[in-house]
Amino acid sequence: MTRLRSEAIDDFTVIGAASGRTAVAIAEKCEVNERTIRRRLRRPDIQRRVLIARGELLARVRGQVVDLMSEGCRTLTDVMVNGNETTRIAAARVVLSTGASLAPDDDLTAMFLQLQEQLASLKEIVAELLPEP
Repeated sequence: MTRLRSEAIDDFTVIGAASGRTAVAIAEKCEVNERTIRRRLRRPDIQRRVLIARGELLARVRGQVVDLMSEGCRTLTDVMVNGNETTRIAAARVVLSTGASLAPDDDLTAMFLQLQEQLASLKEIVAELLPEP
């Protein structure tokens, strides 16, 4: 089998980690040692890419849930008209709990990434002021 380039391994690592795969599973897919993947996962640039990719995956899923909520509302309306009281209450709970769980976390991801950038800048400043002996 053809050996993957370093950039491709980085891409597989980011996608795998963002979607919840283990370092072992990513390493098997890339046909590299698990330590290679763990080392890459410690790199700030890879960590940043994983956070961004995870945010994008969550945004897509959230969009799909919003689309399904329209259908859920139509179903709820049908159940409210045609169902018994127990069924109506159960349907209402499902739709309301789903809607309540859609609180956006995009702002938190953006704030975290900004803080990470600021920390990296501060580390650079400290390194300039206090060079290693």
